[in-house]
Amino acid sequence: MDRTGKAQVTDEVSQALSGSKAVVLADFTGISVEEVTKLRSQIRAKKGKFKVAKNTLVARAFGGEEYSAFRKLLKGPNALAFAYEDPIAILKVLSDFEKESQGKIKIRGGVLDGKHATAEELKLIATLPSRDVLRAQVVGLIASPIQRLLTVLNGPARKLLYALKALEEKKAAVDGAPAPQS
Repeated sequence: MDRTGKAQVTDEVSQALSGSKAVVLADFTGISVEEVTKLRSQIRAKKGKFKVAKNTLVARAFGGEEYSAFRKLLKGPNALAFAYEDPIAILKVLSDFEKESQGKIKIRGGVLDGKHATAEELKLIATLPSRDVLRAQVVGLIASPIQRLLTVLNGPARKLLYALKALEEKKAAVDGAPAPQS
């Protein structure tokens, strides 16, 4: 690869880094081209990017002091997964793929919101529910007390309605007239 090609790859990785919420470094030793293609499409579907680049070029793109721990992970064949929207979704894809491929791909570490994250931390984050599920759970937690309050407030009115209905039926039975149909 010539100098302009290397500069282009470094710029591409730098731009992907600046636009992403998370970057995951994965060792992909022993993975086939078909599996890489499948993984790329799964990551792309989650608004991410899967990029294979030379470690030296990645190290240049991650040149800042805040990335020193990340640069230490750059040994052997590595690929980068960039998460542009939901980092948890990308981590889930990689974690699931790691399980499916019997360890052919291994999460080595990454950068999450500008901070270094170990492989264990990233795998733990991958077990969290997605952003949409978390939002639904929060809405459910907020709505549940309100729904209970409405049920409690409607209780006396409902009891009054039942009492009036029973009184009406009793009066109709005493008068000998059939009870009105509701």
